Amino acid sequence: MSNFRFPKAQRICNKNDIGLLFGKAESVRQGSIILRCIFRESVNHEDLQQVLIVVPKKKVRKAVDRNRIKRQLREIYRLNQEVFKIENPKGKTLLMACIYAGNPVANYHDLEKNYLKAKEKMQKELIGNVD
Repeated sequence: MSNFRFPKAQRICNKNDIGLLFGKAESVRQGSIILRCIFRESVNHEDLQQVLIVVPKKKVRKAVDRNRIKRQLREIYRLNQEVFKIENPKGKTLLMACIYAGNPVANYHDLEKNYLKAKEKMQKELIGNVD
């Protein structure tokens, strides 16, 4: 059961990493989910995969709805992080942004289905682009 954790070390908090993600990252869209991923050099003993969950205020106006969708996306990531484990090149960390771009009302099962399909597409794309 300890594999289903989502500690702070797996969250992206650094502005440089966020800038890198929204600058030159690979992007895949599936339904209401957009995944952006990029590899960067690993620093010391950090996790090999870090994630950022984004629900834009422009798409989902009410904070209550935004927070609910963010909770759902975090839970989907947490439960499925071992399903599609992307192999990192040596000395690299995978940065991933999960962006919600749908209606304010989100169904958990649709979110999960879209996330898994997007993650599968991203995995195929990253495997093709790894040097």
